[in-house]
Amino acid sequence: MTKMICLGDSIMQGWDGHKSVATPIPQMIGQINGWQVDNKAIGGTNFLGGDNPFTQMVEKNHFENYDYVLIGYGVNDFSYPSGSIDDEKRAINQGLQAIRAANPLVKILVELPTQDFRNNVISLTAKNGRGWSQDDLCNAIIEVAKENDCAYYDWRPAPLITYLNRTTTLGDSEVHPTLATMQAMAKVLADALSLVARQITLKRLDDTFLFSENVAINATTVLTFIKSLYDQLPPFFRPKTFDAKPAYAYPGDSSDRLRRQYMIKELLSLGLAINQLISVCNKYHVVNPEGFKPTSMISMDPPRGLTFDDVKDGLNREYQKIENKLNEMSEYIANFAS
Repeated sequence: MTKMICLGDSIMQGWDGHKSVATPIPQMIGQINGWQVDNKAIGGTNFLGGDNPFTQMVEKNHFENYDYVLIGYGVNDFSYPSGSIDDEKRAINQGLQAIRAANPLVKILVELPTQDFRNNVISLTAKNGRGWSQDDLCNAIIEVAKENDCAYYDWRPAPLITYLNRTTTLGDSEVHPTLATMQAMAKVLADALSLVARQITLKRLDDTFLFSENVAINATTVLTFIKSLYDQLPPFFRPKTFDAKPAYAYPGDSSDRLRRQYMIKELLSLGLAINQLISVCNKYHVVNPEGFKPTSMISMDPPRGLTFDDVKDGLNREYQKIENKLNEMSEYIANFAS
């Protein structure tokens, strides 16, 4: 069964302003999506500072055991800040990187904080004692989430909680949602996590020299994801055979020359597999519903420079290209299959 862990504050713990509800938001999400959920949220906690902050909670848990991570902090960071907005960003980044190190393939959704009206704050742009606003914090979270290839959900474009409805959507009229609001939030977040489930995230090459191992891991991830997309299409759409195994054998501890050749050949092979999928979808009009234009093919450009920085930057550029194209195709196929 799919497993999710949640780290967060009292909102995720299930406090409605007066009491703890029997089924908090993470467990509601588990019921909606049919997932097993471990809720590790603790009331009064922050990304930065205080007892049990985000970074310490990451250290206390084992993310290799999970498929998804839901993170929900921020209201206490704003109302009881421990540092600057840059300090907040560093704490968030540290926690996300530690999760990624524990499980490079886990899918992470960072839920941005809902609006907090404590301390007579009535707008998202009002500054706290450290000189930054709820808007500033939300924008900082998005920036760090993107840097770490994490999905995020921003309530601001379509808020469930506003200044005008706070007395009915919040149990204490300040920050803690009522049960009905929790249920609405859980439905939105369950849908957001389902969307994340249809997306691919590749392991970026960092400051190590194991680039051929990195290519081998990502090749398997890409081909497995492509197979999952074919499986969502009618049988007669699919190619007669599709091998989810990489086209070339991982070279191991061979010479730099052989490993470089492997990297180039494997990336070009992945490009062919992706374009085969695009061709099938174009043939049967599984395309962007806005305009119904055929999807453009992907063009792979493997790094051919001689320095490690050339290889790292080039590989990560190609990984981003692959992610963008496959996530685009995943969206089209999901729309077609629904």
